[in-house]
Amino acid sequence: MKFGKLQDLSEVDFSLPKDHFCIRADIELREKEEPFRLYVGAPSWANKSWLGKVYPKKTPQREYLKRYAGQFNSIELNSVFYGTPKPEQIQKWRSMTPAHFRFVPKLSRYISHVRKLKDCEVSFQNFLHAMAPFEDRLGPFFMTMPETYGLEGLEDLNAFLGAVIQQWPLAIELRSEEWFSEAQLPKTRALYEKYQLVPLLTDVSGRRDLLHMCISNPVVIIRFVGNELHATDYSRIDEWAERLAEWKQSGLREVYFFLHQPEEELVPELTNYLIEKVNLACGSNFPSVRLLDKEPEQGTLF
Repeated sequence: MKFGKLQDLSEVDFSLPKDHFCIRADIELREKEEPFRLYVGAPSWANKSWLGKVYPKKTPQREYLKRYAGQFNSIELNSVFYGTPKPEQIQKWRSMTPAHFRFVPKLSRYISHVRKLKDCEVSFQNFLHAMAPFEDRLGPFFMTMPETYGLEGLEDLNAFLGAVIQQWPLAIELRSEEWFSEAQLPKTRALYEKYQLVPLLTDVSGRRDLLHMCISNPVVIIRFVGNELHATDYSRIDEWAERLAEWKQSGLREVYFFLHQPEEELVPELTNYLIEKVNLACGSNFPSVRLLDKEPEQGTLF
């Protein structure tokens, strides 16, 4: 993901802002006996650079997803942003994953970038219908708006959310800086609270304002954009692990954590570091990704 990337990191304050919890009292949080669920994934399973590292060297491309789902338990499904697969294709993808796996689809570009949410209620229903063959493997939807989509779109945004938010859990990445100015941020957070949006927190070097930290739902999506395993990638993960431990104690049920790197080959290493630190902070026992080019680790992710 190129959005928000910087070449020079020397002046970036990577510390996480304070949380802003705004979950309504009538939204049930995780019961103490219910396990905390961490879904970890990448933006794609079609990574040839993982051959001999995550996938056996001679794995055919048609088996990439099956191998991926044996190591990760979620995928940031960006491909459906450009076009909707046929039902039989989605059924095939579902059949290649275990029961605990979750697909998190990116909402169609027709809705977010062509129509820019205007009169898109039917289009959303069509997209939901198209994703239905995932059945129990279907996680929340997420949507990224163009950087040019500013406050002038507020009326359309309200109309869209009012019409669709009860149909399926939805997360929105608003990219225009207008939404996160000092004066506007409380109003943007109020929008999240009103519709109980799934918080989408994008941690990227050049747009720290996207970490609005408005926790408006017991499910959270984090898009972490690394910098080729720069030292700050690891220190940022350290802080996220501690924050997730706090959220776990506060009753959040699910966290989807998607790791991006300029070179996707580096994602598995940072995934394992994340899992190690979350296990330490949360007292959990999520298995790591088994790297074939290193000493075998204990198990694979789920």
